[in-house]
Amino acid sequence: MLTGRIIQLGGTPVTTPQDWYKWTNCGYDVPDDPFVRKILEQNIKGEQSAIGVYQKLLQTTLTSDPVTYNIVLQILEQEAEHEEDLQSLLDYRPGPRGRRGPQSHPSENEDIASSRDSWSSRSPQ
Repeated sequence: MLTGRIIQLGGTPVTTPQDWYKWTNCGYDVPDDPFVRKILEQNIKGEQSAIGVYQKLLQTTLTSDPVTYNIVLQILEQEAEHEEDLQSLLDYRPGPRGRRGPQSHPSENEDIASSRDSWSSRSPQ
């Protein structure tokens, strides 16, 4: 999306990871801790930084470039969704009986257990 717009405006997009690192507005912390919690925290920090950059771009293009504004708005919405997804993974807690997440309720677990028992009691045909 953004690459095409940069070309339309006569610019040259940055296309290599080495250049992304050199030109980034957010920096990049290479994960140095193998624990998922730390990696999620680093990724959330990166998403938050990107959100800040795109919010500034929205302000810059609001009255001067509606095409770029709409592209940036779409990207910002995706970045916010990414941050929410990562945050929900970070906040995740296992539920009872091996079920996961906040959707675990005893009635759901009982339904699963009765379905499993019903299935295992069937004889092959």
